[in-house]
Amino acid sequence: PDRALEVELWREATTIIGPSGPGGCDPYGLALAAHRRGLRVEVFMSCAEPIFLDRASSEERRGLMSFVQAGFRREAEAASLPIEARVFAVEEIGQALDRGLLALVLIDQAPMMGHTCPHWVLVHGHGDGVYFVNDPWIEPDRLEQKMDVIDLPVRAAELDRMAWYGNPAYRAAVLVGR
Repeated sequence: PDRALEVELWREATTIIGPSGPGGCDPYGLALAAHRRGLRVEVFMSCAEPIFLDRASSEERRGLMSFVQAGFRREAEAASLPIEARVFAVEEIGQALDRGLLALVLIDQAPMMGHTCPHWVLVHGHGDGVYFVNDPWIEPDRLEQKMDVIDLPVRAAELDRMAWYGNPAYRAAVLVGR
């Protein structure tokens, strides 16, 4: 994949884009983008309500985000994508990896970056209680390079703690494979 594909996927899966920034990639939007490219997908989403609304700057933006997310969910259901409407256990991510799938997991960036922010990471391997994560968020001001965010070892308990976002807290993951 290259930057053009990354941006294309982001545009397809993002709730809204406006003058004060993006609304975030919705799990159903991510699943649909992968599905359109012929990939097998499964979705875990622990809440039925729209997400990332705390990131919106106005009631109008919250309404638009809710509308777009409802559309993503309807499209995912119409495409018969498997949707698990429940909290997943971190061990289930390991089981999915063992089945040959990769996991896009929604995390709160607070443990890694020091401030609360929803963020998607790719979990691609595990062993001995450690999960291996690729994180597309690079901080050049911290002198991070592309290689600094590849194969990050994260203990299962830490991933379990990071894989919650919002108030009330919810969990989301998109499993992807061929």
